[in-house]
Amino acid sequence: MNEAYHVTAPDPSGKGAFFCMNKVLEKIKGLQGKSLYINAHGTSTSVNDAMEIKAMELLSQTHKIDHLWFSSTKSMIGHCLGAAGSLEFVCSVIGLKEGTMPVSISVENPMEYDNKIMTLVTDKSKSRQYDLFLSNSFAFAGNMACIGVEQL
Repeated sequence: MNEAYHVTAPDPSGKGAFFCMNKVLEKIKGLQGKSLYINAHGTSTSVNDAMEIKAMELLSQTHKIDHLWFSSTKSMIGHCLGAAGSLEFVCSVIGLKEGTMPVSISVENPMEYDNKIMTLVTDKSKSRQYDLFLSNSFAFAGNMACIGVEQL
């Protein structure tokens, strides 16, 4: 999808990212009791990360999700531009198969958020098995993509 907000900046309200993630979750029946992990676009920029956190908060409220874990594999592999989404997707699939969430490394001052059901996965002690994941890819010019995989 394309939110067409600005040529380089995302809509700070997070509505575009929410819409993108929500379209994926609408196709999944019975989220109650399932462990949801989001591999965030997470570029570690204040504008992008704040927008994505707002979108995840709205997503968790809309779907009454029990708990939402998130991290960004960019912390380990960097931003690989056009290949970033593919690599993040693969990391999420491997995590689903292996029973462990990818972690965000080197997080010294995480952005604050006021949502008790969200956890930033920064080390193995916070990592766990998950039933489904979303992998976000957001780009310049308002381009947004989200893919979800549910373990059956």
